[in-house]
Amino acid sequence: MAEEAARERPKRAEEIGRRLARSSLFAGLEDAAIAKLAAGADLRTLETGEIVLKQGDYGDSLFLLDEGSLAVTATDEAGRTRTVATLAVDAADPPPVENVIGELCLLDLEPRCATVTATAPSTLVELHRDELYWLFGEDRALQLHVIVAIARILSRRLRVDRSEAASPAG
Repeated sequence: MAEEAARERPKRAEEIGRRLARSSLFAGLEDAAIAKLAAGADLRTLETGEIVLKQGDYGDSLFLLDEGSLAVTATDEAGRTRTVATLAVDAADPPPVENVIGELCLLDLEPRCATVTATAPSTLVELHRDELYWLFGEDRALQLHVIVAIARILSRRLRVDRSEAASPAG
């Protein structure tokens, strides 16, 4: 049994590496950097209705939606819940930049600010904060690439939020 798991590990890391390489978050990284990330990552499959992240929980992972769809909801102090984003990725197309969730856990140690639920069967790559920090200690170029990519994602989200708030319907 242990031998079988040892044989499967490289195959799984290779599959995860292919999925990471599809993500715009890691566009431009060399194969060696992708392989390092894949070695410490996990692949998660979700059924419709499964929760990936729960608002208020402390997180230690970020996720890349590789295939499927997710709803991002937030509940305010008055108990009103609203959908703040939907994400969808088709396996045939490269994932959009916005396929990243839970990225704030790399930047702060605050609780999750939204709940993310699968709205269709979905596949995600999970990258653990501690594993990423360990890799960052070894590879400063990788650290810079990931942090800048996350900053770009957050910037895009702020721009969208501002434009929606400024629109007459928002």
